[in-house]
Amino acid sequence: MLEQYVMGTLSAQEKQEVECMSHIYPEIAAELLSVQNTMEAFARSVSKTPPAHLREQILGSLHELAVTEKPNSNSSISQNHQTPNEAPNPLVTEPTSIKTAMTVQYNFIRIAASLLLLVSLGLAYQLYQQSLKQAQQQNQLTTIQQELDSKTALLSIHEQQLAVLQNSDFQKIALNGIPVKSPGSKVLIYWNKKSNDVYLSIAQLPAPTENKQYQLWAIADGKPVDMGMLSENSTENIFQKMKTIANAQAFAITLEKKGGVQNPTMSEMYVMGGV
Repeated sequence: MLEQYVMGTLSAQEKQEVECMSHIYPEIAAELLSVQNTMEAFARSVSKTPPAHLREQILGSLHELAVTEKPNSNSSISQNHQTPNEAPNPLVTEPTSIKTAMTVQYNFIRIAASLLLLVSLGLAYQLYQQSLKQAQQQNQLTTIQQELDSKTALLSIHEQQLAVLQNSDFQKIALNGIPVKSPGSKVLIYWNKKSNDVYLSIAQLPAPTENKQYQLWAIADGKPVDMGMLSENSTENIFQKMKTIANAQAFAITLEKKGGVQNPTMSEMYVMGGV
């Protein structure tokens, strides 16, 4: 889109989107300037004048052509020289003229072919360099897009977390680490009794072992209720929406096999907290 913006092929809405994003993110603004400079540099490189040695090469070829033609002309004059009493002999003059014309034509073709080869090589080199620059720019754009997607997702999570924290209907419940299992662990639960929404914020959890995943449980009427799986490899600074529940006396997290289980493994409980 940045390249199309510089070339002026975007729609009005897309153009406005690029300008808006370049004001928000310095990385996009810098990349946009880089694309503009690259295209301007390419335009200047295409409009360069031929090198000075090319002129000397052409003049040298023309001089060689003139030297080649001179003996043929003298030979033609010598062969066409006749005494006043002799009649013109077309069988003598015509082949020499044809040979001279063919020589001139061949030399011109040779010069033209050389020039065409030089120009073709120059253009091919420029196109090759430009393709390398475009590939590099494409990789940079891909990296920027990935970083932008990551920051956009993180921003959405922060906005969601802020909305929950500012809503007085949410009750904060601290889940502290089980002393014999993980005393340093801590997780916060935000439960809205009106909407039954539940959000989870990880302060600290050990990294799950291979093929394992954390699972949240609610204790309702003395029975464990599955509240969903935590994001894989989640250990800290994660804010996640879980399943809803209308009535809960406590919440707990166990480490289970990936995908979860129907009943919690009590020996693998890491945190727990009452409402």
